[in-house]
Amino acid sequence: ITLMPSSSQPYRLRNICRCSHKKSIPALQERERLVDLVSQRFQGRFDNLDQVLLDQASGLDPLDVHERFDCLIQPIKLTKDEPRGGGSRSNIVPDPCIALYYFDGEPTKLFRIRYYSFHHVPDAPHAANSATGGGDVLGDDPGAETKRDGVFLQMRLWKLPQPWASEVRQAAADGIAIAADVAARLLVGSVQEAERAATDRGGEAGTLVGVGTTAPDEDDVVPLQLLSPCSELVGCEVVWEYDSTNDDLRAEMLEGSCVVDSERTPGKQIRVTDELILNDLQLSINDCGFDTDTGALIYGNRKGIPYLLQRRTP
Repeated sequence: ITLMPSSSQPYRLRNICRCSHKKSIPALQERERLVDLVSQRFQGRFDNLDQVLLDQASGLDPLDVHERFDCLIQPIKLTKDEPRGGGSRSNIVPDPCIALYYFDGEPTKLFRIRYYSFHHVPDAPHAANSATGGGDVLGDDPGAETKRDGVFLQMRLWKLPQPWASEVRQAAADGIAIAADVAARLLVGSVQEAERAATDRGGEAGTLVGVGTTAPDEDDVVPLQLLSPCSELVGCEVVWEYDSTNDDLRAEMLEGSCVVDSERTPGKQIRVTDELILNDLQLSINDCGFDTDTGALIYGNRKGIPYLLQRRTP
């Protein structure tokens, strides 16, 4: 199934490029390594209980103590036999994931449900961003093209429709793993139904166009299409890269931040920032939300200290 590029111009990397690392091995080999590391590390159950206990023992102001939350990330396979990316080694991407976030180690306190899909960022000259006045994204040369130095993997965020979210929340009463299985079943069932409908109309399965997408990208082939009724959080994409110096995977938002509708207060918008660092033992999340009207912090650590989630299961 071919997934089209996001309508939010996902290849603008003016923030990411500043911290990219000089290539020392061929680009294809770097791409394969990045895909393998994201596939291996971006799954499992994590929590920041150790950090919370340390905060409390340190006598911090209660407002500076991190909230306790857990995260379960589970890859989703559409079929058992279909390789990620349609079989071409250069196109392979990690399997899509379901991610469930919940407070205090209690699945019934589920506060965020997301699907994540992965897409390659073409390693090609990058045209100047007209929104910045036509100048070079990183330099001062107007109208110049910028060659990105590094290999990146884009992760797009998808929100479940309300009926699906309600079903997942109900399943969480029986355990977070069961809730994740329900979310995976709903998505896979929707994709398979859409493919059957396309075939019945005389089309070919595997060529469906997804929600929130525009023109096709021949190098961006994934084995799972996120179709309606799922909705993409356009503008909230993050890009992963590998930091060989620290053996970390690092991710930042393409535009530094994005604006989303509040899920708790209808009509309210929140400006979100997010930075991730992932290794074999820990997932660091520096996720903050700000009131778009006042700039006040709505969620996240007020000192900007990331949430340090330890890996509890592979």
